[in-house]
Amino acid sequence: LSDLDSFEIEEVYKNGEVVFSKSEGIKEEYFKTKSRFSERFYNSIKVKPITKEDLLIKVPKLYNNKVTCRTIKVFENTTFTEEGEITLNIANNILEWENKDCCLIAVFERYGKNNNVAFGLVEGGIIKEGAIATTWAHDHHNLMVMGRT
Repeated sequence: LSDLDSFEIEEVYKNGEVVFSKSEGIKEEYFKTKSRFSERFYNSIKVKPITKEDLLIKVPKLYNNKVTCRTIKVFENTTFTEEGEITLNIANNILEWENKDCCLIAVFERYGKNNNVAFGLVEGGIIKEGAIATTWAHDHHNLMVMGRT
C-alpha cells in the first residue's frame, strides 16, 4: 500500500509469492497452477442430486385443507428473528407455501451418512425471487438452501 488515503495497492502476496502488482496486474499463472484450498476441501458434499419433488413438504392425511405452521420472521436491517405463525393450504397432502409471503428453507445433511432433510418457512422480504444456498453457517456446515418459486 503506497498511499493510505487513496488506498493504492502496489503489490499483493500470497504464500510469499507476488500474485498482483500495480505494474503487471494479476498474475494469472499463479492461480492456474495452485489450488486455492487443500484437496480435502473439494468434493466434500455428499448430497444426492436434489429434485423439485425433494422440496415438497408432505403433510400427513390427518390434516384437512389447512394447517398452521411455525415460521422464522426476519426483519429489515437486522439479523434478529422472531417466531411467527402462518396458516397455509394443503392440496394433495402437499403444503402450499408459494403464494404466501414466505420462503422455503431446506437443510440437507451433507456428509452422506443419513440423508436427513429439514424444512422451515421464513417470513419477511428476505428473498423476492430465486434462491441462495450455502454450506457455511455458524452452527453447522450442511447444505442450506432458501428460496421462492
